[in-house]
Amino acid sequence: MKNVLITVILIVSVAITAAMGIRSFLYQRKRQGVDYYTKITPLSERKEKNDYFYKVKAFDKNGNAIKLNFYGMDGHPIKKGAYLKITYGIVSDGSNDVKRWEEVNKSSIPEKALEKIEKD
Repeated sequence: MKNVLITVILIVSVAITAAMGIRSFLYQRKRQGVDYYTKITPLSERKEKNDYFYKVKAFDKNGNAIKLNFYGMDGHPIKKGAYLKITYGIVSDGSNDVKRWEEVNKSSIPEKALEKIEKD
């Protein structure tokens, strides 16, 4: 009976430790952000006062879609046809949002994401 109790306690302890480790890993990944890819089209852009606002459908490396909103930089539009890598995750106030974006070469976009971008 004593051995069974020790075994159960050990299994529960290992399960709790594993669950906490997985939770920590997923939280850290979300904190760093997940990369999504998109292409800027004339329909993605809207001018607001002195800045440009973008609404895009973007895809992760596995081709999963998400809708993202973000602003351009310094009042200048992003060139039409540009491919972007957008990092989405937890920002300073604790909410999920676009953390950063950068223009990338088409060749650096993961294959599944590029297929979806070109189809869309």
